[in-house]
Amino acid sequence: MDQGSQAIFVVGDTGAGKSTFINYMTGQRLTIKKSEYMNSYYLENAGSNSVTIGHDFKSKTKMPAFVTDEDGNMYIDTPGFEDTEGFKANIINAMILKRILNMFSKKKVVLLIEEKNLFVNRGQEFRSNLIKIKSIFGSECGDYMIVISKASQKMDHKAYMKKIIEDDNSVASNKNRKYFMNIIENSSVEPFYQVD
Repeated sequence: MDQGSQAIFVVGDTGAGKSTFINYMTGQRLTIKKSEYMNSYYLENAGSNSVTIGHDFKSKTKMPAFVTDEDGNMYIDTPGFEDTEGFKANIINAMILKRILNMFSKKKVVLLIEEKNLFVNRGQEFRSNLIKIKSIFGSECGDYMIVISKASQKMDHKAYMKKIIEDDNSVASNKNRKYFMNIIENSSVEPFYQVD
């Protein structure tokens, strides 16, 4: 792989929309399909160079997948945190990501989190994702972006995320708190798509 390419690691929980986000960012054709289980719709990949989007109860991304956009950025679709394949798969995937990380000189981490997970259990999913990012990427990557998927709220997501970290007394140390606040402060925080 080109050592000068920018690697964009797209991480987050299973089902957060990582594969959909990568297909969108790399210009893949997406179509709207009606769900057979619920009265709702979802996006399906239709492009030839796209990554598979999962819509059922099992994760579709088993191993990291690489997709390049027209500017030469390498998007890395990663298996979700808390993947449906179990604990062993999570450990193996973290090890693989650490090896891939060393292949690129320019790196960026995009955390996709569903908006609802900012509210559930007082933001526990968000804090848990930050801890996982730190354990995998540590100080290897200083460039972060947080993308809120399935966003419906007209709110200041960045201020809300800061409040989650500020009010959390379970964060292990001030070092973690500063690290997490630094990620939030220095990230652009963008909604990915709106849900009515």
